[in-house]
Amino acid sequence: VAVALDGATDAEISGNQILASLEDGIAVQGGGDNTLSGNVLGVGFGGVLLPNGGDGISLTGGTTGNRLESNLIAASFRAGVSL
Repeated sequence: VAVALDGATDAEISGNQILASLEDGIAVQGGGDNTLSGNVLGVGFGGVLLPNGGDGISLTGGTTGNRLESNLIAASFRAGVSL
């Protein structure tokens, strides 16, 4: 996992470029009310696809109230967004 939030609340993950992670690009487990915005997952410079091995963004473990805004997700081996 490139970025992991485990039980976090009110965190902001924004403006990241996440490429070729062996697992999920961003994983949120538990907690809630986090904002994930403006992240680019699975796309490198010049539009080259460099997929993450899992989901682009994974929300699990009862996490609630999260906001996903203006993320670009491409070429994940599993779902773009998994709920």
